[in-house]
This record gives sequence, structure tokens and C-alpha cells, in this order.
Amino acid sequence: MSTDLMGQVRRLMEDRNSHPAAAVVLCGAALEIALRAVAEAYSVTVPDKPGLNSLATLLRQRELIEGQDVKDLTMCAGLRNDAAHGINLDSLSHERAGLMEQQTNLLLRRLADLSTAEATASRASSP
Repeated sequence: MSTDLMGQVRRLMEDRNSHPAAAVVLCGAALEIALRAVAEAYSVTVPDKPGLNSLATLLRQRELIEGQDVKDLTMCAGLRNDAAHGINLDSLSHERAGLMEQQTNLLLRRLADLSTAEATASRASSP
């Protein structure tokens, strides 16, 4: 699912007529989906309607992600929230959205590795 969103992000980034806020919001959605998937894979109890920051905190408490991951996710969450709520849109450039896309892709690979590792471990321990 998050890869579909990142495909949409790529198309938005290529369209210089689209506002960069759209790509930023989709990056945030992709991250949230991936964080939820990791939480589910590791049976982490998630409250109703958690945001990026609360999901990152839960995964960090379980030592599934590093402190730097939390910092990166916090930055992405802040930018996504500003874009979603129309805050500071004048300062949101295509270049900044491009950096968020790159950061999101890095984080998604890291989170996918976590989900894959847990799925492999679960299959190995099944009779």
C-alpha cells in the first residue's frame, strides 16, 4: 500500500504544477501505514487514531527503531502536519518536498526490513 502512495508522490513531484503539499501529505500517509504494519507484525498495542509521532514512540519503546529514526519521523510528521493544515505553505518548496520523499523512502526501506524480519522469524518458529 505505501509503495502505491510513493508512486503517486513520484508523479506529483514530476508535475511542477502540483503543490508540493500534496506530495508531503502522501509521504506522511505512507509512513503511517508502514509504522502500523510494523506495530502489527510485532504485536504492539496501538491506541485509536495514533499519529506518526505516537507510533514512532511506541516502536522506540519496544526498541524496534532507533532514536535517529524517531527524530527523522518527527521531522516528517511536522512537515506533513503543516502541509495537511495549510501552515507555512509559502515555505514549502518542491525541493523540500523532494527531500521528504527521499527521507520517506529511506524510512520505508528500514520499516520494511523490520516487517520482513519478524515475518521470517514467525515462520521459522511455527511448527
